[in-house]
Amino acid sequence: MYGIINSTIESLVTENYGEAVWNKVKNKSEEELDIKDLQIPDDDMRTFRLAIATAEVLGISINEVLFKFGEYWVISIGLQY
Repeated sequence: MYGIINSTIESLVTENYGEAVWNKVKNKSEEELDIKDLQIPDDDMRTFRLAIATAEVLGISINEVLFKFGEYWVISIGLQY
């Protein structure tokens, strides 16, 4: 995955649930995100851990997380291009 995917997960969570929830997701996934270039490939496992942690923190299924991500991507990110 590219850094933009993980950055978008962060934006989705912080915009909809707040910074405190994002911090819980990061802690649960044990990931430190320092994305300097969104076009550089990132470790796929980092993205999977973030998605799983998001599901667990929000109390929803991974399918719901992925659906929310896709919806957020199209509406929020896609409109910028």
